[in-house]
Amino acid sequence: MSAQHRRLGATAIATAVVSVALLAGCSSSPGGTAASASGGAGGGTSQVTTAMIDALRQGTPGTSTIPDLPGASTLAGKTIMYIPIVQASPSFTPTIAGLKDAAAKLGVNLVICDGGANPSQISSCLTQASQQKLAAVITDSISPVLAGQGFAALQAAGVPLVLGDEDNIEPTATQASVGGAFAIEFTKQAAQYAIWDSNGAADALLVQVTDDPVTTSSFEKGTLATFTSQCPGCTTTVIQTTTGQLAQLPAAVSSAMIKDPDINYVIGEFDSDVPGIIQALSTSNSRSVKVIGAVGVLQSLQAIKANQFVVADAGVSGYEEGWQMVDQAARLALGVAAIPDYQPSSRLFDATNVGDLNLTAEGASDGSWFGDDSFKTRIVKAWGMQ
Repeated sequence: MSAQHRRLGATAIATAVVSVALLAGCSSSPGGTAASASGGAGGGTSQVTTAMIDALRQGTPGTSTIPDLPGASTLAGKTIMYIPIVQASPSFTPTIAGLKDAAAKLGVNLVICDGGANPSQISSCLTQASQQKLAAVITDSISPVLAGQGFAALQAAGVPLVLGDEDNIEPTATQASVGGAFAIEFTKQAAQYAIWDSNGAADALLVQVTDDPVTTSSFEKGTLATFTSQCPGCTTTVIQTTTGQLAQLPAAVSSAMIKDPDINYVIGEFDSDVPGIIQALSTSNSRSVKVIGAVGVLQSLQAIKANQFVVADAGVSGYEEGWQMVDQAARLALGVAAIPDYQPSSRLFDATNVGDLNLTAEGASDGSWFGDDSFKTRIVKAWGMQ
């Protein structure tokens, strides 16, 4: 089936404008018939096999080679600032827990400055860090273009910067990233689950978050590219929203489903989209529609276990990433080469594996959903500590 792209007009949802685009089908399948999965009862042909999904369910370990960091103990008493794009998001709860534990072990002070999903607020945090000449700054899910002046001031002050979940960052003497690749990978896995579960015949509503180039890139290179390349028999509808417009998301989802009553999957780019999606489906009593999220927050995994719309969630160990962020920041602060392609563990969750998890706030924040905590031992050893 050749790709067909048809753009629908923008639709006013309350005071927000949400663009809705329909992509009927995707690009044609390369090389003939693909292997058929045994996920759902769809009538298409899936390029995503059960073996692939089983491997994702088992999980992918994070970076295991941690070079020694001589002089790590000399950072004791210094201060690192962490700036999440919006601290209230549950996506950052395990990351903050990891940051706090790692900072305490290293003996550094951790200051959290909420970005508030606001460029001015983010710039204010960065300016504060620049003026105080902090040991390092860690941003999370914030593109430098979102607060250009603040990032420029930080660079001018020579304060080392670690960008969390920012793709395509080349390490320099004062700048590096952690978790960049997985910002795309988990959105890809969410799409693959729908393709597998539907046997390549999903009619999927995709929620794209357009806060900044980070979220735009993760959707286009992850979710959308996966449907295009791996599911010629799928139909996708894209609605765009921002963190500031999430209150209007239920209306946007309902509107899209009225336009296409055959939608049977709704995929949120991030788990922050999932509550609004569930609200829309609950209101319309659309019990047959399956929801897939990404990041792996507690509420989404609890919904999977309770069979409340959510059937899968592509997660990343935020707790492990918090430790990696502190380690990377320490390397830059000491003038040591950053670790390239520094990635936390990941895992695809569904009904087959959530039953074995500790689905509590403690479990969500200690990294146990993704395996053991041997990463901490490796990092602490690299710091020359016990």
